[in-house]
Amino acid sequence: MKPAYDPVNNKVYFNSGSTLYEWPVGGSIAALGTVTDPSGAAQAMVGLAFYNNVLYGIKNIANEAIYAIDTTTGWPPSSLTTRMVILTWGFAADPNTGTFYATNDDTTPFGSGLFRMNPDGTGTLIAPYPAGQTDIDGLAVSHDGKAYLVTDEPGFIYVWDFVAGAYATPLNNPWTTSEVFSAGAWIWETVTDPNIDVSPLSMSATQASNTTTSQTLNVGNTGTANLTWNIDEDPAPRPVTVPTGGSVTKLSAPPAAQRSAKELYDLLHAPNANVVADGGFEAGTPNPFWTEYSLNFGTVLCDAASCGTGAGTSYPRTGDWWAWFGGIAAYEAGSVSQSVTIPRVGRPP
Repeated sequence: MKPAYDPVNNKVYFNSGSTLYEWPVGGSIAALGTVTDPSGAAQAMVGLAFYNNVLYGIKNIANEAIYAIDTTTGWPPSSLTTRMVILTWGFAADPNTGTFYATNDDTTPFGSGLFRMNPDGTGTLIAPYPAGQTDIDGLAVSHDGKAYLVTDEPGFIYVWDFVAGAYATPLNNPWTTSEVFSAGAWIWETVTDPNIDVSPLSMSATQASNTTTSQTLNVGNTGTANLTWNIDEDPAPRPVTVPTGGSVTKLSAPPAAQRSAKELYDLLHAPNANVVADGGFEAGTPNPFWTEYSLNFGTVLCDAASCGTGAGTSYPRTGDWWAWFGGIAAYEAGSVSQSVTIPRVGRPP
């Protein structure tokens, strides 16, 4: 069995002789058919690799070459340029570049070890086998720059680090007995952006005041990265008209207050610390001077653009902003506040 991993469809292809199989990771194995050449002759591959949606197979006996295998029809539509294939067993493709690598057991004429298989048919020795190793059948190349050389007996899986140019600490292999062949494939989780999947796409409900209703919203994530989500509640819209029973008639000016000359003097000369800031609410919302609250709307501060005018029934006394309390049939609580200091004025001498 020689496996190859398809990261796009998350499946492993493998063969037993000339029969090709697929295993959707976590699913059930299925036979795809027999690998044949255009003449109908069955072809047994000694290694498989996958890159850029193409499954490749390698033969180390007639005819020695790397083949692109059609996973639908099961036969190679074309043979690639013959590469260095002497006694190749392990075969893998770099998931990032598509570069082919192989393990070669034949010591002549190139030497045994890990090879890069070049497009011109030559091979480049990357690293000899570790000391004491002469037969390594399995090979997997990772997306993070390592090659894993899998032996067929109790011992190690050797790790070649392409960046460091040296063997890293080997892994213990799982074999408890010596076997005839071994194989390997690099399977990794490809991370995709989070993708929110919401069902149903919309909901609506109409009900009387002080009643509740329940509906189910299913939120899923079809990506592989973590999804962070929240539900924002828009403020209730201001009414187009003011409910009956209220009045928006402008108040008349307050009656004039008679002040003595001394009272006027004291008022004019009192310290003006912490006077009411932005008494007309013209700083808008959120207001840097006022603490705002509204049970239904978030704030009682309004301008015509954000609240409307209640069909001409609500508007500012001066400027563009005003505080609008109530105005809907539902229960409402609202306030604006700020802290001020009223200076103490001493009695005149």
